[in-house]
Amino acid sequence: MNNDIVSQPAKFSRESRLMEQWWREGIPLVAAMDARIEKLDDQELIVCAPLAPNRNHMATAFGGSLLALATLTGWGIAKLMAGETATHVVIQRSQMKFLRPVNGQLRARCRWPDDKERERFDKSLARKNRARIDLEITLFSDTAVAAEFSGRFAALRDTGYG
Repeated sequence: MNNDIVSQPAKFSRESRLMEQWWREGIPLVAAMDARIEKLDDQELIVCAPLAPNRNHMATAFGGSLLALATLTGWGIAKLMAGETATHVVIQRSQMKFLRPVNGQLRARCRWPDDKERERFDKSLARKNRARIDLEITLFSDTAVAAEFSGRFAALRDTGYG
């Protein structure tokens, strides 16, 4: 994991700006959703998006937007853990449980994995040039839990070979 990011909170605002810029340039859907990082610290990453560009025919959040926001949030944590720009991070599998409609701003929260999981990820990436991490993302409607997302993210270092 990129320990500089986790151990030095002053870098969080810089990392947030860089990640948002990369998202907007690399993933056109992010701009259409108007997704933004609300919070990034040593505890969690929270990504939000307004309801208007993400609403469905019932004037609540579109399920696909919630799924995309959850994936983006988990990807953000996995990418920060992987650290290097030459490391590719992808979603390997996901599952989402929708519990209630989202009537306002979409908000997704992913907490950092515990130290044991971080260490396992770091060791695998160092030894095998690849690692996986299972992450849980919670989506909210105001303060109520609206959906639960489970995803496995894979990191793969570009070693320059084939």
